Amino acid sequence: MKLTWEEVRARRLARSRLTERADSVVEAVRATCGIQAQLQAAAELGVGIRTVAATQEDVRRELWELRTLVRTWTLRGTLHLHPADELGLWTAAAAAGLETGGLGAARRARLLDAFAEALDGRTLLRAELADEVARRVGAWAHEPLSSGWAYLLGDAAAAGILCHGPPRGAKVTFVRADQWLGHTRSWDRGEARLEAARRLVRACGPVTERSLLYLGAKGGEARTLLAALRDEFVPVDVEGSAMWLPADDPGAPEIEPSVRLLPQYDAYVLGFRERDRLVGPAAKELYWDTRWKKEGRYESPVAFANVLVDGAVAGTWEKRLRGGTLEVEARLASPLSPEHARRLAAEAERVAAILGADSSLVTLCH
Repeated sequence: MKLTWEEVRARRLARSRLTERADSVVEAVRATCGIQAQLQAAAELGVGIRTVAATQEDVRRELWELRTLVRTWTLRGTLHLHPADELGLWTAAAAAGLETGGLGAARRARLLDAFAEALDGRTLLRAELADEVARRVGAWAHEPLSSGWAYLLGDAAAAGILCHGPPRGAKVTFVRADQWLGHTRSWDRGEARLEAARRLVRACGPVTERSLLYLGAKGGEARTLLAALRDEFVPVDVEGSAMWLPADDPGAPEIEPSVRLLPQYDAYVLGFRERDRLVGPAAKELYWDTRWKKEGRYESPVAFANVLVDGAVAGTWEKRLRGGTLEVEARLASPLSPEHARRLAAEAERVAAILGADSSLVTLCH
């Protein structure tokens, strides 16, 4: 099979539910192998733009009331939203590559027991959890648990013991995952790693070994994972590059014009490892930061809110809510065609609906 990069972008757009939107929040999150949620507002927007009609409040309702979604540390040690019924899969996949931080087996086991005991029937703030765990295992645990990073908390998340609970004001809370969600399937770590790789290939294919960096694969693990699943894949030639797709994949969908307003750390950009095929030469200039050195430095588009035109990054955007109006300022490398300008206006209206605004106003900058 041969594909062009334009066809690859069309396929990845479709698998990421950025062309035909999902009917439900859970369906959208499942299709992407999880939505990164270091920035909760960005995650809510990332889910919303992948659905037909869901709003920011709908995403929160699924998380904190219906509990069909869960927020916890998984891929690459970062916070993600996952379907609640897949918690065991993604925590086991994350645990397979977990660095133990030199705790030692006995100390780590006691630490995990302390998390389970501290959260038994309770919802705790980070500071409260740090106090309770340190009281059980020793003062050494208090400082890392109180930091702004996921030190030690990530171990408990990967073990499936804790996840995020409903926020208390602006502060995050933690709960016992088994008590918050009820029974979820347990996975063997090795099998979970294979299944995660299998799903990534389906969501982000065609892939190379480098694509599995999305799972946090290190060293020769990516090669090992692909070799173990090789019978399920078929080779694909993408403009001279050897890549892989699931054997039952229907191939690239029809290429249609599209515009999407992506939030920071969006799954589509994160999973698109061949960034030179994602950001065109003209758009690349928008990510050149001259603060670092006299000659400047190219910054990855991952941390930016990006304007996606036909699956390629065409610029960045910012938003402001003024009264009931969402103001969108798009900074583009090249002028849009009338068709793409119309689609941008429609996408701004969709984002306004997600955020609860009544209308949108778009300003274009070149």
